[in-house]
Amino acid sequence: MTTSQLVLDFHRYWSQLAAGSTPERCLFDPTAIPQVMPTLLVVELEPETARLRFRLSGTRADEFAGEVMAGRYLDSFFAGQSEKAARFFDAIYRRVAATGAPEAGEYLWPARTGLQQRILFGVFPFSVDGVIRQFFCVEDYTEIYDEKRTRPWSVGPIASS
Repeated sequence: MTTSQLVLDFHRYWSQLAAGSTPERCLFDPTAIPQVMPTLLVVELEPETARLRFRLSGTRADEFAGEVMAGRYLDSFFAGQSEKAARFFDAIYRRVAATGAPEAGEYLWPARTGLQQRILFGVFPFSVDGVIRQFFCVEDYTEIYDEKRTRPWSVGPIASS
């Protein structure tokens, strides 16, 4: 369950694309839900290597990460302060690929200041030619400093409202 309105809005949109099944990537229309574009990360599971690569990263996601994510591999973050978050997401993307079900939760990201920031997110699978290969990760940075959230490193199914 997530409290992020941004993630819930994208979940409603994603669910309508293929009546709750995993939609084909070609069905996504960025003009239908423009509010997610700045924080959207599109990740692809490369069939040849089984590596996860960031195909697209929104401007706000890049600002938050402190670098352009597009073109990077998730496993390049398997060291240092970002390792825990990168491995957390590696497991989520692979689980979502296997189940076809989106997941949402929150995680801690090491900010440039050295502090840990809590980020709400949702991961949504998309098919390419009938095979789940892409994932849209919608991150919500609006509640980073909300002290009421107490479940970092949590993930689960998205409950429809």
